[in-house]
Order: sequence, then C-alpha cells, then structure tokens
Amino acid sequence: MLGKIWVDRANLNKYDDANCSTHGPCSDWKNKVKGALPGAPPSWPAHPRPAR
Repeated sequence: MLGKIWVDRANLNKYDDANCSTHGPCSDWKNKVKGALPGAPPSWPAHPRPAR
C-alpha cells in the first residue's frame, strides 16, 4: 500500500480515512484488509512522531 501511495502522491489526501471510500485504490485496499482480518477496526490512528 505504501508503494501505491508513493506513486499516487497527487491524491495523498484521498488516502485519509474520511476520503478513502471515494478513491478506488484506497477503498479496494480497505476492503481487502476487512476480508483478511474480520472484526479488525477499519482504520488505525496515525501515531505522532516522538518529540526530539
């Protein structure tokens, strides 16, 4: 998935959970995860970078 996001940087905002359903590559990936991990949450929050 990270490779897809890297080459599709123009649509980076569409990989956000709020916009994922309107962007085919993101929604396809999300559905694959749901199928492979039934009962898992559909998304996980991003972890902030640790303070330096």
